[in-house]
Amino acid sequence: MLLLIAAVSFVPPVNRFVYAILKSIRRPAPRTLAMMTIGVAICSGLYLYFDAIYQKRSFQPKYHDEFSYMIQTRMVAQFRLWAPAHPLGEFFETFQVINTPVYASVYFPGAAMMYAPGVWLSFPPWVMPLVVSSLCVGMVFLIVARLIGGGAGLIAALMLLANPIFRLQSLMVLAQAPALLLMLIMIWAWLNWRQRHHMRWAAVIGIAAGWCAITRPLDALCVAITIGAAMLFALRDNDRSRVLRSLVVIVIAAAPFLILQLGFNRMAGRGLFKTPFARNIEETFPQTALGFRPFDPNIRPRSTLPQKQAHYDKIAVDAIKSHTVHEALFNWGDHRLRLAVVANAPTWLMIALMPAGLLGIFEDRRKLAVWLTLPLFVALYIFYPFYLAHYVIFAALPVILNILAGADVIARSWPRRRKILTTFFALALSGLSISEFAEFNRIVNDEWFDAPQLTRINQTLAALEHKPAVVLFRWSANAAGEFPNSEEEPVYNSDVVWPDQALVIRAHDLGEWRNGALYRYYAQRSPDRAIYLYDRGDDSIRYLGTARELAVPHTTGATRPAIMLPAR
Repeated sequence: MLLLIAAVSFVPPVNRFVYAILKSIRRPAPRTLAMMTIGVAICSGLYLYFDAIYQKRSFQPKYHDEFSYMIQTRMVAQFRLWAPAHPLGEFFETFQVINTPVYASVYFPGAAMMYAPGVWLSFPPWVMPLVVSSLCVGMVFLIVARLIGGGAGLIAALMLLANPIFRLQSLMVLAQAPALLLMLIMIWAWLNWRQRHHMRWAAVIGIAAGWCAITRPLDALCVAITIGAAMLFALRDNDRSRVLRSLVVIVIAAAPFLILQLGFNRMAGRGLFKTPFARNIEETFPQTALGFRPFDPNIRPRSTLPQKQAHYDKIAVDAIKSHTVHEALFNWGDHRLRLAVVANAPTWLMIALMPAGLLGIFEDRRKLAVWLTLPLFVALYIFYPFYLAHYVIFAALPVILNILAGADVIARSWPRRRKILTTFFALALSGLSISEFAEFNRIVNDEWFDAPQLTRINQTLAALEHKPAVVLFRWSANAAGEFPNSEEEPVYNSDVVWPDQALVIRAHDLGEWRNGALYRYYAQRSPDRAIYLYDRGDDSIRYLGTARELAVPHTTGATRPAIMLPAR
């Protein structure tokens, strides 16, 4: 393909035509740029949606984090961050959710705040992530168009859409897309502020920075450091008082978000400066806090739930063992930097432009400030044991900018061949990006995790004969002695703010003796609520009776036979 593009680029009518188009949109008027940004965002949203249909993606949440964010989003939609602790909290203990002293998500609330309008408008959970992701593409276009040109901005949008990790998260209720959008808003506001130091742009920087800080704090720090340093550098100018006032405005604008987080910490984290996320690390993922430490096999999750113990062994133990000072010092480039670059470059061929791109980056302070978020991202995440592929989408802009800066520098370095080189890079980068779309690449598959048992559970519960109901989930092995996948956790009541509000309540089976407390509880509050037992070992479901009926045997000591139903 590249050879064909190279040959076409040498054809004078072709390179003159392409170069003329790119030149005409290199510096579009503000109104034109705004219309182009809106168009890019809308087209991106449509593509992401229809691409998901083309790939037959499920559109259903599957990951622990998604369910936690969905619960938090419903709370935020009611202008709260927590609900009262459930009297039977042990039955509803699950991943990334706190049950005492309040019922709340462990996550920072920024993403839920961005997704809350979807609850008000009764959208399915995937709609707001799709909207946010579309806005991210529009903002990437806008920033690159400002820094390099309109044509480069369009290619940047294509490159982001070609990123399978970005496409994956475009339908997922996670914090990466909101954090990326807030980062892009911060950068755009700073680019405008640096022209005349207007206070309104300083306020936008502060709002975006504060919001990002309570979305993904480590990611927010990457941008805050670079923009803060750039603004302090501006103190060298004569207008020092205006720069200082801008910094004060930023702090004031960010303060409400930080105060909100402190209040959340106090209620759910058990300390003003201890976040619920940090508390969850101590209780569920010990030894995975920021920093380096030798692995201690005697330190285990506090929970007695077998799936939490299994999940710790599955995802945390190896990460802790491999997270050492030696690994950080000697393998950061081969692992962490490499992942951040490779994951955000649509194809490895584009990475070849990055060394030349550094020349373009360092000739422009604006580009340098944006690019520095990449090494800062890698440096800060060195201290965190987990470094998952979907984290690095935050570094998409500096990687894309670096690649495009390389193409721009090379094209400008040979003025007599500029039309040919510009045409070649425009067509090559666009073509390589499009080649990573599922519609043109049969091996592309954005659905990484199928969650077959979770799908069966959802189908079975939707078809229950008796409702309202409580379904108790039993963790057990199948006939081959294999236990369920700990990444598929059904005990989330994510369609409501509080478990008791659900039509079908999901809870753990804690054994018949302890289940008696649950029977008595619902016998007093919803006596006709049906009780089912779902065995995850063989996917069977049994109707046990109503809460009223089951509460009596636990009072008198009698037993009642269960009715076996087939799982659907």
